[in-house]
Amino acid sequence: IITPPDEKHLIFLIIGDGYGFLSSLIKSVYPKSTIVLVDLGKTLLFQAYYYQKSFPEGSHYLINQNSKNIKECDFIYCPTEFLNNISTLKYDVTINIASMQEMNITTIKEYFNFIRQNSNKENLFYCCNREHKILQGGEILDFDKYPWNPDDKHIIDEICPWYKYFLSLTTSKNSPKIFGIKIPLINYFDGKIRHRLTKMEAQ
Repeated sequence: IITPPDEKHLIFLIIGDGYGFLSSLIKSVYPKSTIVLVDLGKTLLFQAYYYQKSFPEGSHYLINQNSKNIKECDFIYCPTEFLNNISTLKYDVTINIASMQEMNITTIKEYFNFIRQNSNKENLFYCCNREHKILQGGEILDFDKYPWNPDDKHIIDEICPWYKYFLSLTTSKNSPKIFGIKIPLINYFDGKIRHRLTKMEAQ
């Protein structure tokens, strides 16, 4: 028997959701779910404001140094520095899109360790980031060299077919074309984006 989405309580961990469109979509499909958002303070404030506008009847909680029992909340907002304060939950699905590519490898390892230690045995991790990137300080990031485990089971592992473009007020040389004409305001990223859906080996 498959539980309908509107009756299933899942706990989602979303690391770096930007404008928050993805979390809103998930909450609409799984209304009984708990959405835990981890982000930088300013971005998190932006998310919290608009989620409370979009879901005024939901329960919203901001993680701080003294956090309560939060499992039954609809939206939980966690600044990156308080990540360990949400280790009381066990996550069913973790999602990261285009933010690990902005972290150094030490921070990426910290997130991978957190995910492994705080996920249910039957979990999913969706990771969508640049396949190869050189950070501003010169550190090189390779998607394949993220701290994956040989026991992780990859369900999807390919160049991302949907995350290819970004909007900009300028049109670069690297932009899509129709009949040889550049599409204004739309540009390709300057590197391939890889995505991987994985059943993580939980610790």
